[in-house]
Amino acid sequence: MHTIRLRYPWSKQLHDGESDARRVNVPERDEDLSSAEQRHSTTYTRHFNRPTGIESGDRVALRITNWQGQLTSIRLNGKEQPTGPPPLEIELTEQWDLHNQIELQLDPSGGVPVRLDGEVTLEIRTSDQWEA
Repeated sequence: MHTIRLRYPWSKQLHDGESDARRVNVPERDEDLSSAEQRHSTTYTRHFNRPTGIESGDRVALRITNWQGQLTSIRLNGKEQPTGPPPLEIELTEQWDLHNQIELQLDPSGGVPVRLDGEVTLEIRTSDQWEA
């Protein structure tokens, strides 16, 4: 298996009607958050290219290990993807393009800060690794 970490650059846009989008690293740390960022719905956006060297039998998954708040939406190139509890894995093999955009929307929930506090990765596996 080959793992590509999608750490930087992410764009973070608060849905507060006032803030401009800003660049962030993922995973985010407590000390990186302002009090406003902790209580508003937030959209994280990142662009990435399809890696080279992928063979015809290889499978690719997007993996999000953790977040705080409620993950209400995931879009890949504008197409809605399934959500669920962390860690979340979504197969991309048949869905992605040469140039891609992922959008994650987190809403406040349970009084915890809204943030991506886990790794976001692309995992490339051969067919025998996918089944394991």
